[in-house]
Amino acid sequence: LNHIVALQPENQTAVVEAGVLNGDLDQAAREVGYFYAPDPGSKPISTIGGNIATNAGGMASLKYGTTRENVLGLKVVLADGRLLELGGATFKNNASYDLTDLFIGSEGTLGVVVEATVRLRPIPFGDTVTGLATFSDVHALTHAVQVLQASGVNPSMLEVLNRVSIEALDEYEGIDLGGRGEQALLIFQLDVAVAGAL
Repeated sequence: LNHIVALQPENQTAVVEAGVLNGDLDQAAREVGYFYAPDPGSKPISTIGGNIATNAGGMASLKYGTTRENVLGLKVVLADGRLLELGGATFKNNASYDLTDLFIGSEGTLGVVVEATVRLRPIPFGDTVTGLATFSDVHALTHAVQVLQASGVNPSMLEVLNRVSIEALDEYEGIDLGGRGEQALLIFQLDVAVAGAL
């Protein structure tokens, strides 16, 4: 159960078996100009089936959603051995009951995922910008995030570190992000930094 069954860039989808590693799917998609958006911290070693079972997210879920928003269809084996096919390969599905959504995050309690049809996204045109911003306190950081989200820049990633995390990062990396007494740190990423965005 560890095969990429089909990469379909023309449909912006891929069909994968549950044992395919998230990072391997993303790498294969990038070779055809797309990427697989869910990016849990365990991306290089976590399986698509495990990501579906837990509705894994990651820092990019701010813009691209968690696994739930990136799974279009499933093949699931039920406890009695029946194979159930849910969803499909379309982005818009108006079915009144969304059983695909029900299985995502159910941690295997409803059935075992054996195959998934997932959404691929085009690699954004331009250069990705990642940055750090420090703040005197968490309230100032919170205000900055509100302004950023209302600006139309649409960051793909935002991650907040408090003072304890800043000190741990400084010690681990041998750097000095908190040298002026900063109490909060914002890590941000913009898929594409248009003129004036920074």
